[in-house]
Amino acid sequence: MNQDENIPPELRPRKLFNKIIPDFKKNKTIVPLIFLVLLVLITPLIFLTLSKTVPGISKSSQQIVAKPSVFPKARYIADELIVQYKNIYTKDELLELDKKLSEIGVISQAKLVDSDNPLFKNFYLLNFKNNTDLKKVVESLYGFKEILSFGPNFILKLESTPNDPGFSQQWDMKKISMPDAWDIAKGSKSVRVAVIDTGIDYSHQDMAGRNIIKGPDYADCYQYDPNDATKCIHKKPLDKDPIDHAGHGTHVAGTIAAVTNNKVGISGINWNVTLIAIKTIEDKETSIQHIEEGIANAIDQHANVINLSLTAPAPCNDPLVQNYQWFVKKAVDLGIVVVSAAGNEGQDVKFETPPSCSGVIVVGATDQNDKRAVWSSPQDSSNYGSRVDISAPGTGILSSVPGGYSYKNGTSMAAPHVTGAVALLLSQNGKLTPSKIKDCLVKGADSIQTDKPIGKRLNVLNALKICKGEKIPQQPKAATITNAAGNAEIRGVVFVDTNGNGKQDAGERAFTQAQIATDGVETLNTTPDSSGNFSFSNLSFGSYTVGIFINNQKVMSTQNFTLTIDQPSAVISFPLPPAIANTIINPTPTPLPPTISKSSGVKSSSSGTYTCEEATSNNAPAGAIKIGSLICFPTTSP
Repeated sequence: MNQDENIPPELRPRKLFNKIIPDFKKNKTIVPLIFLVLLVLITPLIFLTLSKTVPGISKSSQQIVAKPSVFPKARYIADELIVQYKNIYTKDELLELDKKLSEIGVISQAKLVDSDNPLFKNFYLLNFKNNTDLKKVVESLYGFKEILSFGPNFILKLESTPNDPGFSQQWDMKKISMPDAWDIAKGSKSVRVAVIDTGIDYSHQDMAGRNIIKGPDYADCYQYDPNDATKCIHKKPLDKDPIDHAGHGTHVAGTIAAVTNNKVGISGINWNVTLIAIKTIEDKETSIQHIEEGIANAIDQHANVINLSLTAPAPCNDPLVQNYQWFVKKAVDLGIVVVSAAGNEGQDVKFETPPSCSGVIVVGATDQNDKRAVWSSPQDSSNYGSRVDISAPGTGILSSVPGGYSYKNGTSMAAPHVTGAVALLLSQNGKLTPSKIKDCLVKGADSIQTDKPIGKRLNVLNALKICKGEKIPQQPKAATITNAAGNAEIRGVVFVDTNGNGKQDAGERAFTQAQIATDGVETLNTTPDSSGNFSFSNLSFGSYTVGIFINNQKVMSTQNFTLTIDQPSAVISFPLPPAIANTIINPTPTPLPPTISKSSGVKSSSSGTYTCEEATSNNAPAGAIKIGSLICFPTTSP
């Protein structure tokens, strides 16, 4: 039986060239001749055919997949680029790298993160001369294999808006069932919560006695140019003091951990906890570089939870934000729970970083009536969408600020409610994984009816009970919940369809040198195993498409399909025509220059490999190669 017969039509990838590729089994005597004709005459038409005759695959998808169709709207620091180098280079690859850095006009570079942790050693901040056209620089790097990822130093802004006092008590704590939750857990100093923000006023009366680790101060600008916010017109010296002057970070920290039961001020969610104050913002904006530095420091400080109450209008699946996604994913892979505010623009979070990043818990904001928070206008309201995991109070939230207390609005105020809940869960069981914690939070949350999907509203008591293995009363599902996590999965196989019949027959080899990517409720990617098989498991229910990319080019895609409780699985085959598999994955190599690069003095040679780090006066032994401000050491004998 044809394998595709069991697959709904909308899940079947479009087959290419069924009529063009002959049946090799029936024409054995003319195989060599036909193959040569195909390579010479048909290959130039492949991409034209893909873009014009295959429904659902547009011309833009034939560009390098690392090239977005639209440059992100987020502002960025002028004349700077964040890059990730490879772990290992050959001499020939170093030649290419040196040549490219010279071509794009790099005048200096430095390590992105001031840390001895080898996790971050390949990330660098490149500097260019004034008024460099960064978009042209970025354009020239698409498809350049010697740099793993790159992107502008985007600017992120805080996600809160001030509000005049209007309440005399913390309605939010009662709404999320904190009084009853404290009967089960009050927190533990062994749990470390990193607040990556404007710092913390550690001298505040409601922080007295709180265990606070004073992390670095990465905020280096008091004021950006009002006509060009990518340029700092009032530099701030780095004094290594994370004291908060703006109030945002202290407000966030107060919700998480203001000292409770001390007859002073307000109550925090955790009676006991350790805070890590990491200052990345002086006032309202910062660069993505400083947030990445902050995440790296949180990792080095052994944080258990990270709170990110800031966003930028650049989706995390945009290739120019790959570096940021790397830092977030690395934290989650190490077992750190990353909580992100959804943002306050009244739009779908899929357009925002970090809430669109894979691995984070995304928090929307609610008001006192359990509605989606709308403040001054529809454009000043909680972001929404299937990517929002849970919501929490974010309107009129009373918390600490330097010198006193204040009410604030925003998803910045909602996120620390969830961060505080995560810390409580970890105080009960320090072995909980990020995915298990998210599961407890979402399953324990209260169903609410909202105009846009922002998940269920946080209930800390229920989350604690579920993570302890207790059952809670079932609640009706809200109509707006569209991303309930379940056991949905997508799986399939990639192979070379020699005879063009759409199924994998005996002798048809698996194809492993490809990337499979989902788009929809969750944006994920993977590579086939040695048998050509791939899978995405534990997916959220909702709509998806799946595409296959070879050499960074999209060659096939499914139609949109939906995973539901009743239909939780999709099985997809990608039968690749030989012409695609052979001509795209094995292009004719470009000969390397046999001469010596003037800028590096490196002889062209394919023998030996190298690993690079920032150059210093003490790390240039014999056999090392200098590439600008990098020094590359041989890892094998040349």
